[in-house]
Amino acid sequence: MHPRNNFPLPQLMVILLLLLQACGPDTSSTRPDETQTPPDQQALSLFNNGEFAAAAEEFLSLSKSAEREQAIDYQLYAAESLLEISQLDRVNSLLSGLSIPRDKPAYSWQQLLLARLLLQENRPTVVMNALNLVHVESLPGRLQVSLFRTQAAAYARLGNAIENARARIRLASLLLDEGQQQENRLAIWEGLNSLRAEILQQLLPPDVDELRGWMELALLAKLQINDAGNFSIKLSQWQESYPNHPGNLEILTELAKNSQLLDIAPSQIAVLLPFSGRYASAANAIRDGLVTAWYAALENRPELRFYDANAANISSVYEQAINGGADFIVGPLEKDAVSVLQEKGKLPAITLALNQSNDVSAPASDTGLYQFGLSPESEARQIAERAWFDGHLSALVITPEGAWGDRIYTAFQERWLELGGRISKQRQYPNNTQDFSTPIQQLLNIESSEQRAKKLRQITGTKLSFEPRIRQDVDFIFVAAYPQAGRQIRPQLLFHNAAQLPVYATSHVFSGVVDAARDHDLDGILFADMPWLLDTTVQHSELYLTIARNWSQSETSARLYALGVDAYQVIPQLGKLLLQPFRRYRGVTGTLSMDQSGLMQRQLEWAVFKHGIPQQENAVRVVDQ
Repeated sequence: MHPRNNFPLPQLMVILLLLLQACGPDTSSTRPDETQTPPDQQALSLFNNGEFAAAAEEFLSLSKSAEREQAIDYQLYAAESLLEISQLDRVNSLLSGLSIPRDKPAYSWQQLLLARLLLQENRPTVVMNALNLVHVESLPGRLQVSLFRTQAAAYARLGNAIENARARIRLASLLLDEGQQQENRLAIWEGLNSLRAEILQQLLPPDVDELRGWMELALLAKLQINDAGNFSIKLSQWQESYPNHPGNLEILTELAKNSQLLDIAPSQIAVLLPFSGRYASAANAIRDGLVTAWYAALENRPELRFYDANAANISSVYEQAINGGADFIVGPLEKDAVSVLQEKGKLPAITLALNQSNDVSAPASDTGLYQFGLSPESEARQIAERAWFDGHLSALVITPEGAWGDRIYTAFQERWLELGGRISKQRQYPNNTQDFSTPIQQLLNIESSEQRAKKLRQITGTKLSFEPRIRQDVDFIFVAAYPQAGRQIRPQLLFHNAAQLPVYATSHVFSGVVDAARDHDLDGILFADMPWLLDTTVQHSELYLTIARNWSQSETSARLYALGVDAYQVIPQLGKLLLQPFRRYRGVTGTLSMDQSGLMQRQLEWAVFKHGIPQQENAVRVVDQ
């Protein structure tokens, strides 16, 4: 691919060039000057050191006075440098301006750079077309690494995990750095492990090679989820069949760790909740739900111990629980207390916190910390997804003043804009107010309409008949409100001629207790809530009826009973949810799933108020993004 030098090289310079070639870009096209540092060597040094902007300019300058083939090499180096700093327009201009015969090695280099450009433009199908024109054998090792990385990335974006793995297997033979090798192995594993078992089984290659070994190992991981008893036998058989397989390095360690996650059967559960202080009533409701679920289990029930824990004493109480023999922790409840545990790193017992910290990042498989709560931010994001699914584009938002309203608005705004929607206006209303007319008029632009009419009367000097009109640039209204505020906001919207606008709300608009007389003013509001409060099948279960008989269902307690129930019943499912991101568990607080950080996600159900009573929709609708 690189043109030969036209001048003899001193032996020392040859050695230096060979060393540079081994650790960086191919440098056989340089033209050294015996009396000073060659200018092309300077450009290569800039390139190797990651100074891509300067390298690009140096290569372009060199190309102006070089012979044709060497000038092409310099321009390709310049294009590669510009790719590294995402100056895509300049890369496109350079590559399209080069006319290279297909039988020349530089042609493959050009097509590879074109493929990388197309990948940055997120056009994976066209990337593959460009790569099909590359002759691998014409590329030096450095560019072969780039080729297979580009190919793997394109297949990953196309959702083809098998070909992604095949490209990465070829890439592995070219990587000299162990850190890069490990990263490559984990990428192969993650891609194949995301496939369903039936797909892996169907696509197993006939030859017993490295790819088949990876796929059989991924199948074993699926078996581990559903048949842990037979897993160790099958794993030993795999190791005998593939004794030198790269999956033996870290993947088997991960699978062994996963086995521990799948076998969560505690003998003593410590429940760490704030039984005194401002959160005592919430802690008691969660405890009552958890204990009811524990009684309902009948068999293999672990010992339960309860500790009064808050953000100030969580470290000492946690240690006390561990010293007392706890091998599983439920709690704490306060956000600050969860953050304290998160800062400890690896915890001595698997811990299911009933809130989430502000920064959730470390994998739960490394920390042992799972986070499960009734997040209002999650509900706001689901409202955005549902409104988008319903075909809406422009939103009006009304939220209460204060931190709670701000959190809901921020979560809704971020998800709504991410989906492609727009917010025409947002207004806040004072807490504990009885008059919502001003923020609602501002939201609907009623004041602007009235001001225009007033100005027109002044200009004409006549008394004009006037009926205010709401703004015409919106599709729906998102309301964050508790029942008392919601019962006043909805009639105000109707009074100001906004009846045609759909209204969406979080679960907070429903008290949790059916009260048709008080809630008839909420008619027409669509909201998301948990099965515990909407699903009649759940409400006829013995578990629900037991709680209803023994404890009152109030606005503050109903959802917390459900949280306690799920906090106990989900324990055996935690490992499966963590290891299978697409797995779902239908709990009473929602349909539960989990990300790799151990953060539980709740998919809620939908209902609309009719005659003051929440009427559940037949199916939950989820946006596909």
